[in-house]
Amino acid sequence: MRSAFVLIALLALAACSDPYPYLSPLAKKGYDVYRVHCTLCHADPHAGAPTGPPVAGSSRELLIAKTLERRYPDGYKPKRPGQITMPEQPQVKSHIDELVAFLAEVKPR
Repeated sequence: MRSAFVLIALLALAACSDPYPYLSPLAKKGYDVYRVHCTLCHADPHAGAPTGPPVAGSSRELLIAKTLERRYPDGYKPKRPGQITMPEQPQVKSHIDELVAFLAEVKPR
């Protein structure tokens, strides 16, 4: 009985550690990048946070412009008015494809 309880507890813990089990392998890598570099300001990709707006569904063009060039793409209407306050994020340059995949595939929780 005790071993069955331990097994159930381990399975529950494993389920909790992967909040997005449906993601493609590329998007899972993007989730890891997002978790390390983006959640502090953006929190939930669909809801955003007081510091950063929701980013789910962001295009490759927007991610490159915002994270690497500190600007909005031409013709883009910002989700929040005001100045661009997000600092450049050069550490994500080699992970843009993964971030795009994650933000395209992630579903609201």
